[in-house]
Amino acid sequence: MLEDNLESTFSTQPFKQMGGYIKRNAGLRIYFKLENPYAQRIQRVFVGKEEVDPDRAYQVVYVTQQAVPQKVGRKHKNLNIHAVEAMEQLLRKSPYDRKDLDGYMPV
Repeated sequence: MLEDNLESTFSTQPFKQMGGYIKRNAGLRIYFKLENPYAQRIQRVFVGKEEVDPDRAYQVVYVTQQAVPQKVGRKHKNLNIHAVEAMEQLLRKSPYDRKDLDGYMPV
């Protein structure tokens, strides 16, 4: 999914370029080389400070079904909560403080 997003934004073939932006995220770092061909751009992926383990399943949250196709992941479910309300709930009970986010989010 990440490679597909990079391809639709930065493809060397004009008819494959869809414009727009790379999908936004929090807590995920991706090292990639835009000059590489499709499926060879992403070099390393980290969740927080740990490199992604391709054999591990990770729990994620996304705002719209449009962002993540059904073929990606499993156990998709609709939580029937608005994004702003979910963010407010997270910030009220978050175990993180500002120093935990340094280096991962803009100040």
